[in-house]
Amino acid sequence: MVFGKSPMRENKVAAQSKAVSASPERKDEHQYFRLRLIWEVLRKNWFGILLIALVLLYGAFLINYTTFAVRGPDSTGYANLAYSLQHGPVAQPVPLLKEFDLPPDYAPAFLLRTYLLLPDATKMVPFYPVGLPLHMMLFSLVFGWQSGLYLVSPVFAALSVFMFYLLGKEIGLTRKYASAATIIFAFCPTLIYQGLQVASDVPATFWTLVTILAAFRSQKDERWSLLAGTAFGLAFLIRPTSVLLLLPLVFCLRLSWRSLFFFGLGGSPWALVFFIYNYTVFEHPLQTGYSLLGLEQELVVAGLQKRFEHYSYWLSRSMSPFLLLAWLATPALRQLTWRKRFFILTWFGTFFVFYCGYSWYNAWWYTRFLLPAIPALILALTFTCRSIIEGLTKKIEAPFLRSQLVFGSLIIMLGCVLGFEQLFMQRFKVFDIGRQDALDRAACRRARQLLPERALVFAMEMNGTWRFYTDRDTVRWDLAPTEKLQEIMRRATAQGLPLYAFLMTHEINDAHNNIQNEWTKLDEFGSFSLWRIEMPH
Repeated sequence: MVFGKSPMRENKVAAQSKAVSASPERKDEHQYFRLRLIWEVLRKNWFGILLIALVLLYGAFLINYTTFAVRGPDSTGYANLAYSLQHGPVAQPVPLLKEFDLPPDYAPAFLLRTYLLLPDATKMVPFYPVGLPLHMMLFSLVFGWQSGLYLVSPVFAALSVFMFYLLGKEIGLTRKYASAATIIFAFCPTLIYQGLQVASDVPATFWTLVTILAAFRSQKDERWSLLAGTAFGLAFLIRPTSVLLLLPLVFCLRLSWRSLFFFGLGGSPWALVFFIYNYTVFEHPLQTGYSLLGLEQELVVAGLQKRFEHYSYWLSRSMSPFLLLAWLATPALRQLTWRKRFFILTWFGTFFVFYCGYSWYNAWWYTRFLLPAIPALILALTFTCRSIIEGLTKKIEAPFLRSQLVFGSLIIMLGCVLGFEQLFMQRFKVFDIGRQDALDRAACRRARQLLPERALVFAMEMNGTWRFYTDRDTVRWDLAPTEKLQEIMRRATAQGLPLYAFLMTHEINDAHNNIQNEWTKLDEFGSFSLWRIEMPH
């Protein structure tokens, strides 16, 4: 006889188990435990879930105001380079030079804005770094060319806000103080303004924050240095001046051979991309478009005081003077370790000193150069306020009263800074940037409808935008003397091409002076105008 469960016995037990599991009471119990588990997860992680939801809403808010258009040399330069990376080639033949059978010395007249001539003067290349166009190309592959490249800045602005909160927590802020600092950063006028358009400032800021956050975490686990190096490489690829981060990184990165090895390992792939791109485009791994353009000559001592006053004034006006004052008071914050104090000082200080020596500046939005370092000012303000609040409340023994005073003080701090930020954004119509940029796109499309398919168009300000939206070439009236422009027009007329000019209001007089022919205005659209140019008989 074989001992064991008989088949009849097994079937009976299985049937009973199935009946029990299928009973309504059993189902209700399972559902109760599932709901209880979900509730426990939500209860324990409610703030993290709320933070992510708010960041998503912030991103959606920015996308709603985002300019889905390119305008001016910067955005069109990045967009044209992103298009070339995706569809090729980056080094393009100088347009119309061969068609009109002109010698190479005529090449500057056909140059796109933000492009440089190669030594043989038959090809042109963009001088912008490749980092942002690579991001734009990736986004366009995911979201489509019509939307993808415009989503880079608002998406990275929202991610920057999230990274800033994590950084605040990492360096010692409580949830309340980190949240208050994050709100200030989220409504920073420079962050919002640059987050609504195609520009490199916000992506560079995001990777800067990732670099610093990972560097601080490397003090506990050296493997975080790998992420710090990767993020630093991407920040450098987007904007080479991100090399200024190396000084503040000394005070937050774990300085061990293993940590430094991981940091270098993380950055090496992007260094390789940097060298390969430069060699392919400029025929030398260390040659860049900025160096060919001679931007290093813009670093001058003359005018240092004016730029110091310029950046100090606009930072104070857009976010209140309390931030700069708090940053100057950072050495007195004894609650912070000396490394954290030097980190905050050098993070903003290196960028501020460097750009005070850079002669390119004009409007308030040139504070975009300082955007990767503005978080240091907000951290300095938050730590300073925390020190003052703790000093005022340390003698209060009642916990409830102490917490209420802390909360009230934070509200006052937020109210002061947010008041400056909101008034500034209303005064300078920060959220109108999308509407303004859309006018350039509408003007290009309108002009294209009015012009014949075959025509020679003269442009300067709208040169890159016209190329992006119409895929047609233009002649730069500002980059050739009058006699060469006349020769170009003669050859175009000989091929049966009518002559037109697509200008903005501020360039009309100069264009007329350089092309002294008979001009006839055909259309006017806001600050844009379309002209017919007649050749003398």
